[in-house]
Amino acid sequence: MPKARRKIERLKQLHAWMQSRYQTPYPTVLRFVRDMPDVSGYVEKKRNKLVITLVKSCPLYHLIDVLCHEYAHCVDYPHARVERPDHGPSWGLAMAQIYADLYEGDGWRESCEIKW
Repeated sequence: MPKARRKIERLKQLHAWMQSRYQTPYPTVLRFVRDMPDVSGYVEKKRNKLVITLVKSCPLYHLIDVLCHEYAHCVDYPHARVERPDHGPSWGLAMAQIYADLYEGDGWRESCEIKW
């Protein structure tokens, strides 16, 4: 499958690539909203799913970074109700791994071949 041409389809493709490579404690779902004040995206747990919400009016290059950031939160999401820093060491490791695989590894090419 070739790289998706539309912004939302490309983000779904990248999300599917991330799901195929990185384990999360709960299934992840993408959600798009028109606009939000002060943020470009966030993660919340809803009914045993981690919902990644992204603002679709942002440019694609920015949303790719936001998706990497929020997916790292999903990878680092605690199984139990344990208080941890939002951007602690384990989140940093997850973010670094996702970013390095996407931009320095074969992630960009591999993600273009994924059907979402």
